[in-house]
Amino acid sequence: MNGQSEKSGKIGVPIKRLADIKSTLAKSVTPAKAAVMKGVSRAAIYNAVKEGRLITHKVYGQVYIDLESLKTYQPDEQRRNAGVARGREPLMIKRLHERLGGTLVWEYPVVNDKAVDENGPTRELRRIDAIILPDGREPELKPSEVGDLKGRRVVVIQAKAHRLGPCLLGQAVWSPLLLETLHKAKIVRSIALCAAGDPRLEKLLKRHKVDLELDPEVEPTPEPSLTPDLSKIRRFWGSVGGTLVMRYPLGGGHTAHAIILPNREHKEAKVGEDVPVAGEYVMAITSRAKRLGMYALGKAYVSGELLKEKGPWEVDSMILVNDNDMALYPTLYEVKLGGKLPFADIEVAELGRETL
Repeated sequence: MNGQSEKSGKIGVPIKRLADIKSTLAKSVTPAKAAVMKGVSRAAIYNAVKEGRLITHKVYGQVYIDLESLKTYQPDEQRRNAGVARGREPLMIKRLHERLGGTLVWEYPVVNDKAVDENGPTRELRRIDAIILPDGREPELKPSEVGDLKGRRVVVIQAKAHRLGPCLLGQAVWSPLLLETLHKAKIVRSIALCAAGDPRLEKLLKRHKVDLELDPEVEPTPEPSLTPDLSKIRRFWGSVGGTLVMRYPLGGGHTAHAIILPNREHKEAKVGEDVPVAGEYVMAITSRAKRLGMYALGKAYVSGELLKEKGPWEVDSMILVNDNDMALYPTLYEVKLGGKLPFADIEVAELGRETL
């Protein structure tokens, strides 16, 4: 550096580097402490890191867990609780079927094979919670007994034993689209079955002619949050610049995984800060350590639409995933609603997996 060496601290490390290390350690904890804070094993913490659910920092080869990402981390115990809720969903569907009649088909494979190219799978197997054939005579059929759905009348049911949330909305909006495009079925109704509604999300359901059915026998708990891949968000932010806000509030208990204001200075605002966006170009970010799915589409769609209520000049919704899905992706530019492309603001970026 112009013939001069950088000043060093007592242990021979540059003073600026020491300051960076001290700053990193102040906003991080060891995996052992992170495990204690969340009441899980260290193995669970390391698995979350591998899945991209926790951000890490390295100091002299030692891994530290970022405290802000730890706040959003959902331990596996909470995931198991979500599994308990899923156990109630078949009962909800049965009660609805008793009211509607027709032939009930459980777990219908709307995408029933994995398409593969030279780079690996290009789409996932996908099942709908249930479909009803209104003209059927049998009470129930197995999916293998249904036969070709082309031209047949179908009711689509997606259920969650919670309040209406972005994940259920994504399933209820995109499932009938897949049935129509891949099976040429005639969709009579698409139903989002849950414990309680949400006025803002119900408007989006109505826009896509999805009916909301409520089951009064289920406790109306919030839909579990969709865990973001924080490392993908930071990598994407590094490429576009601007101001980043993690866990951006959208009101009514809803948040975006993050937003980016590309035309502002390059900095990270406080997590959850309600930064004004009126009149600005904003990117709503949804990230997953998985392939593109209906949960991520629902989260991105809801985040973008609720963000528009804050008066920005323009909003684009970016979904950051490991891999795209070529059954779902075409719906973003092929499906029309009232002559328009309702999902034109949503784009998908494949960022793959980041290793430690």
